[in-house]
Amino acid sequence: MLVAGVALALVGRQPVAAIVVAQAANGLLLPLVALFLLMAVNRADPLGERRNGAVANALGGAVIVVVVGLGGFQLLSAIGALDWTTDLPPGC
Repeated sequence: MLVAGVALALVGRQPVAAIVVAQAANGLLLPLVALFLLMAVNRADPLGERRNGAVANALGGAVIVVVVGLGGFQLLSAIGALDWTTDLPPGC
C-alpha cells in the first residue's frame, strides 16, 4: 500500500481516495474478522480447556458490537442518510 501511495504521489495524484477506500474496507472487514476470531477461540476441539471464558467472550462481544455500531454510523454518514451535524448547538 505504501508503494501505491508513493507511486500516486510521484505522478502528481493525491492518494486520498485510495486511503479512504482502504479505511472503508477495513471498517467493513474488522467486525467479520473479530467475529471469526471470537468463534475460533471458543472451539473446544483444538483448544480444550484453554478456550475463552465468559469474561473474554463478553469483552469480545462488546468490541464487535461497538465496531459494528461505529461502522454503521460511518456508512450512514457517508451515504448521506445520517446528518448528525444539524443537531449541534450554534457555535460548535
